[in-house]
Amino acid sequence: MELRRERVEEKTLQALEDSRGRVDAKRLVRTREAQRGEKVALVVGRDLTLEGCGPVFGYADRRRGVAVVSTFRLAGDAAKLGERVEKVVAHEAGHLAGRGHCRDGRCAMHQARSVEELDGRGLELCERCRRRGWRGRWALAAAAAACLALFLGLDASVRALTKRTLPFAARGEAVVYKGEAVLRAADGERARRAAAALNGAYMQLEPERLEVERVGDTARVEAAGALVAEIDRKTAGGGDPAEYARAWAARMDGVLQGKGARSEGCPDCHIERRAEVEESARRRARAWR
Repeated sequence: MELRRERVEEKTLQALEDSRGRVDAKRLVRTREAQRGEKVALVVGRDLTLEGCGPVFGYADRRRGVAVVSTFRLAGDAAKLGERVEKVVAHEAGHLAGRGHCRDGRCAMHQARSVEELDGRGLELCERCRRRGWRGRWALAAAAAACLALFLGLDASVRALTKRTLPFAARGEAVVYKGEAVLRAADGERARRAAAALNGAYMQLEPERLEVERVGDTARVEAAGALVAEIDRKTAGGGDPAEYARAWAARMDGVLQGKGARSEGCPDCHIERRAEVEESARRRARAWR
C-alpha cells in the first residue's frame, strides 16, 4: 500500500507538544483525515508518545486513513535513516490495511521496541502474514455482515438500549461505568451532569471526540463545545488536572466511540470496521431502491 507523505506545520506541532517537546501521536493524527481511497503518512521530526506505550516510532489510525512517522529516534546513524523510515512507513501501512503485529522479528509487522529491533526487521511480510491476509478478508466480511445487521436495525437497537440501564450513572460524587467508578466529581450535581453528558454521547453512532482545555488551576473536558466534566486538583488526586483530564478523556473516548471497553469486544466493529460497515449499508440501501 502506498502512503502519500506529508509534512506537518510547525505551529501544529507546537500546539500539541508537552513540556518536554514530545507530541501525542493520537492527537496529531486527529488533525488530518484522509479523503476516501487515500492513505496519508505524516512525517515529523518530533518525538512521539502514545498513552500506555511511551515513545513510539509511528502510529496509525485506520479509521481516518492517517499514520504518523517520527524520525526523532531514527537519526542516530545517518546512513541508516532512510531505510529506517521506510521500515516504519511499511509497518504503519500494514496497520492501515488492517494488519496486526507479528512475532517474526524479520516481518514488516513485527513490533520493534528499539532501533536495533527495527534494523533487524524487513520491509516485506512474512509468509504467515501473507497467508493470514486471505483469512482476514473472510473474517472481516463475516464481521461486517454481523455489524451490518446491527446498523440497519439501529433505530430499534437505540430504542431497546434506552429501555435498559444506561452505562454511565452518578452515585454520590462518583461517575460509574457499569458499576465501576471512573471519575470523582466535586459534588453530586456535577457527577449527575457528567453521567448524563457521557450517556448522551454514548447513544450517538459517532460522538464528538472529547477535548481537554486547561482553565487556570482546572481542566475542562468538552465534547463539541459542551462541558462534560471539570477536573480540579482534588479530582486529579493532587496531580496535574490537565494531564489527568487528558488520560481520562482518552479512556472515555474509547468507550464512547467503541460502545464499550476493549475487553468487552465491541470496539472491533464500532471503530476499526465502521467505514466498511457504513459502505456496506449504503450499497444495500441502493440495492433496495
